[in-house]
Amino acid sequence: MRRLRTLESGHFGDHKHITGQIFEMCIHIGAGYHLYVAKRGEVLVILLWSAVQ
Repeated sequence: MRRLRTLESGHFGDHKHITGQIFEMCIHIGAGYHLYVAKRGEVLVILLWSAVQ
């Protein structure tokens, strides 16, 4: 998925800072998705991937 590849290069695009190092990203494909990501130094950890209802 293109969105994850751009995330690998450090570009968050459409996102919102939640708290600390946790971000919510919106992916506008089909019905839409929310991706919650934690940043630990150079490592990004996907916490939750959910469909928008």
